[in-house]
Amino acid sequence: FYRDLPALVDAPGHGAVYLFGGGINNFPNPETYLGDLWKWNGTTWTFLNPATQPLARYRTAIAYDSLRNRLFMYGGAFNRQGIADARLFDGTNWIDITSPGTTAPGPRLNHLMVYDSLRDRFIMCGGSTSQDPGLNINFSDTWEFNPNNNTWTQLEASSAELPQRLVYDSARNMPLGYGAPNSGGGVYPSSAIYEWTGTTWNKRVIFPQPSPRINVGWAFDRARGRAVLYAGNEANSFARE
Repeated sequence: FYRDLPALVDAPGHGAVYLFGGGINNFPNPETYLGDLWKWNGTTWTFLNPATQPLARYRTAIAYDSLRNRLFMYGGAFNRQGIADARLFDGTNWIDITSPGTTAPGPRLNHLMVYDSLRDRFIMCGGSTSQDPGLNINFSDTWEFNPNNNTWTQLEASSAELPQRLVYDSARNMPLGYGAPNSGGGVYPSSAIYEWTGTTWNKRVIFPQPSPRINVGWAFDRARGRAVLYAGNEANSFARE
């Protein structure tokens, strides 16, 4: 059935794509939050029912750990507020690895995250604390998660620009982002590319380029070694290429 803003992640070692959570817009009533997990094998969807399940949510971030063959999830939104748990999915069950009292990014939603297989780290950036304007704080930071000891390190406290979409470029072994919001949000000033060097975001403006847009599809084609951009919202129209 219809759902808004679930997490979708490719797990090649499982031979599948996983879909988790999302929300159902019941306007003017509160959203319904989903916590179900589905597996797509290229032909059919299979509903999974792990013995241990995380809190329902949407606007979360999940990435695939290719070294350990598992998923890692952080944060998301429940009741319009950011949450701050960390979970692993090993193909059978969810495992809570949240460590209260330790250094961590804190509650957030709408953040981006990928697994950097060259450095064996998860890279996470951006996001915000709430869907309610009066409570919201926007983040421009970048964090690194070490799956060997389940610890977080803040790499940049603030960046002038962060990408709006993020994939892992396995051909060049780096996180690769598209687009960056202006200070008002909503309209993106360029179609710049952002490369994570391991210490900072390197902005590249390449011509020709797509028209500035938001809400794009952004994926990496491992077979061809190319990032693929699709559709999105332009300033006054919908892009369909």
